[in-house]
Amino acid sequence: MRKIGLALAALSLMAPATALASPAERSDEPQWIYRDPTGAQEPVAAFLDWTYQSVLLHVSCDGEDLVFQFRLGGAPDDGEALALLIDDTEISMITARETDAHGAVLRGRMPASSGLLDRLERAQHIMISAPSEMGEPWHLGRARPLVQVASECAAG
Repeated sequence: MRKIGLALAALSLMAPATALASPAERSDEPQWIYRDPTGAQEPVAAFLDWTYQSVLLHVSCDGEDLVFQFRLGGAPDDGEALALLIDDTEISMITARETDAHGAVLRGRMPASSGLLDRLERAQHIMISAPSEMGEPWHLGRARPLVQVASECAAG
């Protein structure tokens, strides 16, 4: 009877890990997090670094504008501007360098227009041109949480 009890206890401990690993539970974009708007808060999408320990990119609404906050690990070159790369199209942002309680950020802004939303919804691959160790754009995948935030910003 004791062996059965131990076996059941072991199975109960394994169940949460199995549920986490279940294909139905996994996202095809695990570096993205989306937060639904609640009350007066705007929707938010966050893109995590490859270790999943810190947020590299935070996307939110400010009225009908999309606001991109890119967290800097080191100081970028002066004049570095953020740009969204949707498939083969580059869309520049008005960019400012700021410092907050957690360090330096590049803050980019662009209108969440119907044209931008249409491009994002049809995109096969989205990137953001921002400082990186390799000097290459950050690959964001299809960025469904970003698309959701853009949709909600465009809707007002």
